Amino acid sequence: MANAVTSHPVIAALLAIVVTLLGRFVQKGYKVRKAVHGAPGPPHSWIWGHLLVMNELMTSGEVPIKVHPHVTPLAFRQKYKLGPYFYLDFWPFGPVMLCCADPELGAQFTTLHSTRKHPEVVTTMQTIAGPGDLVSTSGSHWRKWRSVFNPGFAAQHLMSLVPGIVDDCKVFAEVLTALAEAGKPFRMEEYATRLTIDVIGKVVLNMRFDTQTGSNPMVNALRDQIFWIPNDTAMDPFKPYYPRGIYHRWQNSRTINNYLGEVLDKRFQEILHEKSADESTSSKERKRAIIDLAVESYDKEADSKTHQTTRLSSDFRRNAITQIRVFLFAGHDTTSAAICYALYYLSKDPSALSKIRHEHDAVLGPVEQTEEALKRDPYLISKLPYTTAVIKEVLRLNPAASSIRAADSQTHLTDPKTGEPLIMVPDMMLWLLHWSMHRDPEIWGPTVNTFNPDRFLPENAATLPEAYWRPFERGTRNCIGQDLAMIESRVALALVVRQFKFTAAFDAVNQMAGDGTMYGKDPKYREGRQELLGDEAYPVLVGTAKPREGMPMRVKLAA
Repeated sequence: MANAVTSHPVIAALLAIVVTLLGRFVQKGYKVRKAVHGAPGPPHSWIWGHLLVMNELMTSGEVPIKVHPHVTPLAFRQKYKLGPYFYLDFWPFGPVMLCCADPELGAQFTTLHSTRKHPEVVTTMQTIAGPGDLVSTSGSHWRKWRSVFNPGFAAQHLMSLVPGIVDDCKVFAEVLTALAEAGKPFRMEEYATRLTIDVIGKVVLNMRFDTQTGSNPMVNALRDQIFWIPNDTAMDPFKPYYPRGIYHRWQNSRTINNYLGEVLDKRFQEILHEKSADESTSSKERKRAIIDLAVESYDKEADSKTHQTTRLSSDFRRNAITQIRVFLFAGHDTTSAAICYALYYLSKDPSALSKIRHEHDAVLGPVEQTEEALKRDPYLISKLPYTTAVIKEVLRLNPAASSIRAADSQTHLTDPKTGEPLIMVPDMMLWLLHWSMHRDPEIWGPTVNTFNPDRFLPENAATLPEAYWRPFERGTRNCIGQDLAMIESRVALALVVRQFKFTAAFDAVNQMAGDGTMYGKDPKYREGRQELLGDEAYPVLVGTAKPREGMPMRVKLAA
């Protein structure tokens, strides 16, 4: 055997490469296992790390099979009586993770030393939006494009856009009326998402996508793109490389970019026309859309006059398309889910429903006058403290995501109580767990899993653990669209909670399985345990965190 190898140099070289790579693999594995073994966390195996305990958790029925991953650390913490931070080791199928539910520790790697976003976040966001997005990028590129879009997302400017948001929410109410007349169960998330996309089209581009009343190729591609995000690689490490998924992601991205590019070019020509038609008023008119302010801000940043040319600069156009894709995606993540969960929880809590309806009666007047009242005085939504509390409680119970960073050579973390240095592993994922912080009974009390908007009323502000409520994250890397999400959610509730009566329709999920939506494509979503913490509307991973089965509901006109 030895003579055969030595007589064939190519075989010998290949064998040497294999042995070397295998040796490095074993050496790295030993270093990882040695670092994590004995550290805070679930029972750890020298051979399997935490893969076995994860498999046990997911197959034992303790949590639903398709529950969103940000739920599992809290399940581990409660099962094994762990502290506010601990380690999970899924090498080589996933990164070593520091799971953190302590805002003081989290501040060490998000604020005091703002670490870069983890490569898994970068990969996911590039699939969704393309390179250079505001979620996963950092450094000078992030600062530049954040400053370009900041003026358009300022709260004062967004309030001027409320009349347009009201128009889109009116269409939403009309769609719900048709669903009520049809009398069939439907997936609320599908319709809430189309609402958020129409709102984003209006406030960002001053364009009507009209996705609520018809099919839109860009929206269809966006929904399909989310379905094909390869973000379940811990269970299937080869998922990003399946040819079918690669093709779908490429084709969807091409469709979205072409559509948004044409819309962006059209809006830019309208800006030029407005400016040339009436120089004295065009600036005021152009500030009606976020993209108009972004163009002006970009001109200042780049020290050029984009609006004096007949075409957008290639740099602005490319990056604007990327960021608009981020805004559309964020609508899936936060606003559409918040609307779904708000209607769900209110339907199960007659007292809360009565309170929010009474508030709307007192502030907005009769139902039929709500639209006109909000258009006449958009700041009325700032006079709805209980409505705001409902949305904040919804976001506490069901945050859209968490903050995921990556450790680097400059990352040195310490225990907030003892000051002892924490174990660091190269490229370790630093996972700031919003779900765990929002569901911590030591922080929120024994009613932690109960829908209770009263916690967020102004009179209870002194007792509110603000550092533990972070659906939009905090600090400089907070969500740029958080004010828009809160405004849109309040307007949507103002236009529908008094008009309609909603009930959950989880009894009809099998009936809706063949409806062609992304929820109906995978039967695993309907297998095994179908509740979490006593709630059947738990978050699932469909590219992002979404209500199970798209929040199936029935709707009737309110009496």
